[in-house]
Amino acid sequence: MKNLLIIGVLLFNTVGLTQEKLTLEQAIAIAMDKNYDIQIYENNLSQAANNQDIKNTGYLPTVSVSAGGNYSNNNAYVVRQTGEELNIDGIQSTAYNASIGVNYVLFNGMYRKHNFEKLKTAYELAGVQKQIQIDNTILNVYAAYYNIAKNTINLNSYEESFDISKNRLKRTEYQLKYGQKTSLDVLNAKVDVNNDSINLINGQIALDNEKRTLNYLLGFPVNQSFQVDESVEVNRLLDIDLITSNMKENNNIAKQYELNKNLAKYDVKLNQSGWMPQVSTAVSYGLNNGNYGPTSLFATQNATGLSAGLSLSWDVFDGGATSTKVQNAKIAVETQGLYQSQIELNLSNELANTWASYLNQLVIINTEEMNVEVANQNFLKTQEQYNLGQISSIDFRQAQLNLINAKVSLTTAMFNAKIAEIQLKKLEGTLINP
Repeated sequence: MKNLLIIGVLLFNTVGLTQEKLTLEQAIAIAMDKNYDIQIYENNLSQAANNQDIKNTGYLPTVSVSAGGNYSNNNAYVVRQTGEELNIDGIQSTAYNASIGVNYVLFNGMYRKHNFEKLKTAYELAGVQKQIQIDNTILNVYAAYYNIAKNTINLNSYEESFDISKNRLKRTEYQLKYGQKTSLDVLNAKVDVNNDSINLINGQIALDNEKRTLNYLLGFPVNQSFQVDESVEVNRLLDIDLITSNMKENNNIAKQYELNKNLAKYDVKLNQSGWMPQVSTAVSYGLNNGNYGPTSLFATQNATGLSAGLSLSWDVFDGGATSTKVQNAKIAVETQGLYQSQIELNLSNELANTWASYLNQLVIINTEEMNVEVANQNFLKTQEQYNLGQISSIDFRQAQLNLINAKVSLTTAMFNAKIAEIQLKKLEGTLINP
């Protein structure tokens, strides 16, 4: 995959400069590397990886260091027991302290363990969500790429029709000079030229829009110019039973809801830990040093010491707050179960609809292939008769439209079937490997 990404990006730079064809494989590789949505989910995955690290779970102790110092310079008036009076100026004293302490939670009702497991599940969920975004993005890349190819082919058909209409107009205008055609025939020919030019303009607009869509998905400038491969090969041998089996095992949407339910189960356990005691320990080592003036009982003092402690805390009664949290967490588990059942039904429904669309497009392809052949033969014969003056311009135009419409319908059916095929791959989780 890494090699594919590198090759795709390098080749796209070439495409941008030379107007060569951008292959579908290159487009997918570039989207995997440059698409902003995928990059955002990659960052989310990195954050989830940091969160599930042991350093973020409370399994390690906390170590703290503290230090301090004081200095004083005072004047004193002292009366001794004997009645002697003393005035002492510039009494200086200093004091220093330093300590290091280690604190560790020995037991907190299994909260730490369940939280660690939840964070690992959240990391797994982030990976699945990233894959979902990849699937959605790549599906959109397929759709945009094939729409560009479809619109390019249709645009060629519109150009062909436009050229035919222009030639007919020239022929009609020439025949008008010699009295073989009327001005009405010329007007009809002009109308047909105008209609074909409108189809040509609309086709170009549709093509440009799809190119901008693909540029957005690839993370490149909106007006980046390129050509695509116009060929398409539809797999007509898909197995619905195999697709259904793969979807149940591999579909990332279903995995996401399963992981959401698992996270909700961990929330139940985390809240239940509130009923358990917490046992903590603390160990510290300290150093104190002081230098005092002549008025103090001790001139200097140095003290070092080690201390250790064990503490237990237990909320025997918290007003029912923990019970409420546990009840709500259990309801959340039930809700996630409903979501999971709902998405399974939704996926089955989507699979049935997509499969039906796929089969229908295959039938349409077979029909339109015959229509194109018949329409082409009919047009050639009609064109010959029209040139001989044996049929009207209306009959010629109808044969021309029948051929163009048959070509456009066949092209549309071919690419609709291919997109349905790609949608089926997405549903079964085989669109692209992570």
